[in-house]
Amino acid sequence: MNFGKLQRLQNMCVRFVTGASRFEHITPYYHQLGLMKLEQKQVLALALMVAKIVKFQSPRYLFDRFNLVSNARSTRSNKLQFMVPRYRTNKFGNSFTVQACKIWNKLSMSDFNHYSIQTQKKIIQNLIAV
Repeated sequence: MNFGKLQRLQNMCVRFVTGASRFEHITPYYHQLGLMKLEQKQVLALALMVAKIVKFQSPRYLFDRFNLVSNARSTRSNKLQFMVPRYRTNKFGNSFTVQACKIWNKLSMSDFNHYSIQTQKKIIQNLIAV
């Protein structure tokens, strides 16, 4: 899917609604309206899906795709990290498994795995917005 064209269309809509000039930076208007850009929405949806899969260990066929990184030492500060599968092609690099592992590890989602899904959504939104 071509996110560039969709993002430009979303930017045009935000400019229309807010009356912003074509030459103004659009990000403050997204914050003003409480909107997220398409890439942020995609990351949020993927992060929430992974959080649900890990929390409920269901569906099993997706849960089985994630492999934990084994740490030699066990401490209280250890975080649940997933091993990112090795890939040679961009197609597999953009697959669900690879992207889900990268997002999980980047956002350190294991820190809030015991929260409800709604609380996780708010936390993830705050992490993405930064």
